[in-house]
Amino acid sequence: MKALVATRAAQSAAERTEFDCIEGELVWLVPPCSLSRRHPDGPCRCGRRFRGTFTDGESATAVVKDVPNLTRDDVVLALRSSHDGSAAGGDVFDAERVADRLIEIAARWPCGMVLERRVDRIVPRAFIPVDED
Repeated sequence: MKALVATRAAQSAAERTEFDCIEGELVWLVPPCSLSRRHPDGPCRCGRRFRGTFTDGESATAVVKDVPNLTRDDVVLALRSSHDGSAAGGDVFDAERVADRLIEIAARWPCGMVLERRVDRIVPRAFIPVDED
């Protein structure tokens, strides 16, 4: 199944120094705060970052990767495990809804597409060749 995973690929030098995920870990989209919604390039980065499900770290980019044997249930479990069940952006966290959105986003792009986030929009930044096994 295709999934969004953290990557340093196509990041600027400043973004690479802020990368605190594990390369290849599943990522999700934290709901952006009101400041980030009003000023996407402002001081709050939440609307420009992906969040790691294992490390809770941030990455400016994610890459679409085919993860063998990964299922929707695995994505839901990763999201639930990374989240304490408290409010996320003022809403009760719904791991199943978030998983479905992530799967939908990944399905739109070819494997190897490096994506960036612009609040609620996910846009391509670069393409990296993928080794076919």
